[in-house]
Amino acid sequence: MLFQKMTVGFLVVCCLAACDEQQIIKKEMIQIQKKTEVQDTSSSNLPSYNAPKYLGKYLYSYWVAEGSFLVILRDEISTFTMQRITKDDIGPIRHFEIIEPTDNKITGVLYSVEKQNRTSLFTLELSEDKTELTITLPNKKPVTFKETEMAPEEYNASYTWK
Repeated sequence: MLFQKMTVGFLVVCCLAACDEQQIIKKEMIQIQKKTEVQDTSSSNLPSYNAPKYLGKYLYSYWVAEGSFLVILRDEISTFTMQRITKDDIGPIRHFEIIEPTDNKITGVLYSVEKQNRTSLFTLELSEDKTELTITLPNKKPVTFKETEMAPEEYNASYTWK
């Protein structure tokens, strides 16, 4: 009888110890999770891999400036194509990739279709309300475009996307 009481007592002590250990583990997991959340929020001001996706959704649009129309389409997560159209001419399709976004200013690189020949860097800058886009190509004056609902075919009737 004494042996049974000692065994039951020993089992109760072991169970209580296991419960305490589980509580300690849960508390440590919560502390680790809170530290991770604090680290995540403190680094949110820095550019990240997700920044191109976020800014890219604003680039993917139709833009108009005096005398020209710009079509920007998305190829992949951070690669795009753009084509400049005038009333009389349709420019070549140019490929670019976002490589360094910070706030509303984006650095992009133009490249060939095969992505082997990266030709030059340029900047794109979105206005605070994301309705204006200023593009500065190498050795060119900056051009500011306003976002438009107009379709490219309305601007130039001979336009067709290839």
